[in-house]
Amino acid sequence: RLNWLAGKKAKEGTAYQTATNYLALGSQLLGETGWDKHYEMAFALHKEQGECQFLCGKFKNAEQFLAIALAKAHSKFDKANIYVIKLAQLSAQGQYYQAVATTIEALQMFGLDVPPLDQNEALQQATADEIALYQENMINREIDDLGDLPLMQNEDMKVCSQIIAIALDSVTILGVPDILAFFTIKMLNLSIEYGLSEFTPFGYLCFAIVQSNDY
Repeated sequence: RLNWLAGKKAKEGTAYQTATNYLALGSQLLGETGWDKHYEMAFALHKEQGECQFLCGKFKNAEQFLAIALAKAHSKFDKANIYVIKLAQLSAQGQYYQAVATTIEALQMFGLDVPPLDQNEALQQATADEIALYQENMINREIDDLGDLPLMQNEDMKVCSQIIAIALDSVTILGVPDILAFFTIKMLNLSIEYGLSEFTPFGYLCFAIVQSNDY
């Protein structure tokens, strides 16, 4: 645990290589039975190592640590923590298509119905469905009302909101209007149904982009 704490502190100070060294030592001390006997610490060490390796620019090493953490994760919330790091890394590497595909995988894990990227007709229909739902949601609302929604309480939807917000950079750069419209309006509909999260404002900003394209 001391090595994990030292690694976290080093990472906060942007000393990423030093952080990696502390975290690696922590993993060594846990040993081969670490995942069975000390799951939470083993997971935290691998997650942090994956992120620090990414921040050091060692993408292949990062992928290895994140893949292990994802495979060993006990809950969808732990998996979501790994997906968030993976999305940031894929975007930093310019792998925008893979970032969006990973986003879809993560959202499906939380029960959201999101068509794969290679299913164009299904994606177009899903986008049309989200637009229709948004229009229905706005029948008795004004745009200004969206800023006065209650705070989001559903933990699953908080995570989905975060994942979509992080992915919107990649979605925007990818340059496929239907994909941008789908994710942006999906976030709006989630906000209307479940409330505002700290990530909602970025969705609202992207919605302005979608509107400028006459959706």
